[in-house]
Amino acid sequence: MHDSTADAAVNTTRRNRAVGHEKGYDSVPAVTPLVASGGVYTSARDMVRYAAFHLDGGRIDGKPVLAPALWEAMHGFGLGGDYGLGVIRNELRYGDTPVRVLSHKGGGFGFGCVFIYCPEAKLAWAAMFNRSVSAPYRFGRKLIDGLLAARFGAKSPRLSATDIAPIRPTAALKQTVAGTYVGRNLTATIHDTDDGLRFESDAFEMHGPFLAVTPTAFFTADADHDLVAWTYTEAVGDLPAHLECSEGEAGVDYNEGPHDPKGPDRAEWTKYAGKYQIYQWGKPSLDVLVERRNGYLFINGVKLLVEREPGLFFTSDGEAVDLRTAVPTWRSLVLRRVNT
Repeated sequence: MHDSTADAAVNTTRRNRAVGHEKGYDSVPAVTPLVASGGVYTSARDMVRYAAFHLDGGRIDGKPVLAPALWEAMHGFGLGGDYGLGVIRNELRYGDTPVRVLSHKGGGFGFGCVFIYCPEAKLAWAAMFNRSVSAPYRFGRKLIDGLLAARFGAKSPRLSATDIAPIRPTAALKQTVAGTYVGRNLTATIHDTDDGLRFESDAFEMHGPFLAVTPTAFFTADADHDLVAWTYTEAVGDLPAHLECSEGEAGVDYNEGPHDPKGPDRAEWTKYAGKYQIYQWGKPSLDVLVERRNGYLFINGVKLLVEREPGLFFTSDGEAVDLRTAVPTWRSLVLRRVNT
């Protein structure tokens, strides 16, 4: 790989480099703070080389580059779940064949990349773009699905609703589980219905029954009617209840529900409530609302669950909100109050 670097100073000297773009901005900074979680500049030719390395189990041109033990650690998912050392796995079924599809995606500062590979099918897909990060994340999904179907047979659910024996949740269980949940840039809602529980989330592309098989084990159906497993963990101390998903980074924390007791509703919180903005590159990029509801403060709908000291809060999804000084922050991003 001769065209790849994490050094912005090297990349900016290249005459044929791509320039990042963000809607509403004439330009974006050439230096990204994402290193080392991202911020690598590369070329299509180098990505082909990188894909070949992954498809051959850590070898290139037949020669080992990564020790087998390190390769296994990278793809072993030893901590459980579907997220390993920078690798996300999706366990699928095409025809009668279980197929593991591996991937990672991300970006920022006007750039992004989607990288998907399936060693057993000798298939890799990379899409690099210089625009808003999330826009092209689904780019190529139908192409990959078609190639895997041609190789192994039509896609089919690994586990469907007819394969499990759900229980009818008790009123107490429905009251415990129902509510809104928040995760990494996503939300989900579990509704208490007459015939059970219902799961709603645009981010997950899931809208349907939340099937219980035990008081802590649940299933939802994805867009392909394949069942996705969820494990419920009760709240402990300052930690809210949590739903761990069998797929990737999709775990969510309990945010609020219709049966929650009223919070402390401290009088001194009045000064924190109001409208704020987060600026990016000299322009407002996100409107932020801090409001009081049911005895708690919420920031853009996420509960400020714990006040560690006066003005220092932690949200239900674990982010810090520091309102102690004249320069308040959320997720380490400066909040500028909007005068109303």
